[in-house]
Amino acid sequence: MMIESDGMTRATWLLAYATFGLVGTGLGGIVFVWIQLNQERKQKRVENLERQIDMFESERFRKVRARLGDERLKGERLRDLEPGDPPKGCYEVLDFFEHIALLARERNLSIFGVWHSFGPWIGPVWSDFKEVIAIEQIHNKTTYCDFRWLVAKIEKVEKKEGGDFLKYEQDDLESHYIYERALMDSNVVGVRSRPTPRKRSKKASAPIPPTSTSSNENKVLELPDVNVRDKK
Repeated sequence: MMIESDGMTRATWLLAYATFGLVGTGLGGIVFVWIQLNQERKQKRVENLERQIDMFESERFRKVRARLGDERLKGERLRDLEPGDPPKGCYEVLDFFEHIALLARERNLSIFGVWHSFGPWIGPVWSDFKEVIAIEQIHNKTTYCDFRWLVAKIEKVEKKEGGDFLKYEQDDLESHYIYERALMDSNVVGVRSRPTPRKRSKKASAPIPPTSTSSNENKVLELPDVNVRDKK
């Protein structure tokens, strides 16, 4: 009986070891697959970001940006903006960043990647066309709601990284549009544009467009508190 009992004990332990081994192998496989999928998702986000940058820097869209710069300037001074009747180019640029925001909201782009690559343009667009967005949302609360969501996310990155992409005053906007207007006058089509960095916090890690020291601030309408989609 003792021999049979010892044999059963050994068999039980062997079975337990084999079971633990199978479970460990299964868990290891799951972890490996998860790591692989996570790496693939990150790679796809990078590829998606590259495609959006290529579109933004395409000859067609540079013309859009240059035309908007020309529409917003009179000489080198910022034109007054009528929020109910803005330049046509503003909608093309807003639509582009609404698309970027949707991709980020669906996690096809990383928020940090968008901030780092498009922050020098999102700031001027947001600062200059807040009133336009406010009026559009009076008629339809969903209009540019993803862009608003993206700006809120970028504000959080700003606090962490020490940047100031979203704080554009009149002189800053003038410098930005002078740069954009000159895009098609240059011979760098096909080469990625990058505004001259402006003075900023030492913590900031991404380049920022040119600015001056003027303290004149643009007056903006208060945006309605719109949150038509669940935040991810």
